[in-house]
Amino acid sequence: MDIEKAVNKAVDKASKRKCLGKFFEENRSEVVNAVLREFYIEEIKKSMIEEGQEEGTQIGRKLERRDNIRNAYKEGLSPEKISGIFKVSEEEIEEIVKSRD
Repeated sequence: MDIEKAVNKAVDKASKRKCLGKFFEENRSEVVNAVLREFYIEEIKKSMIEEGQEEGTQIGRKLERRDNIRNAYKEGLSPEKISGIFKVSEEEIEEIVKSRD
């Protein structure tokens, strides 16, 4: 059941049970719209958090890879050897090693 049908069903039940008197009957569209608006806001927030977490994970992996390449270079591995291990070009290795970030 989609959210709109579920909200309408809940409003119908509340109206039939006289939970809030005639409020739901008189203000049905406002009640349904308010509930749906809140639901969609929460869904958007949830989606944004998930996207942020995924982006943060990708950034973290990229930084970890960069640090591993730098450490391998500092330990004396040649750019050619590092290239084979990390599947990255020797030019990219040189850029990583030279960069300060």
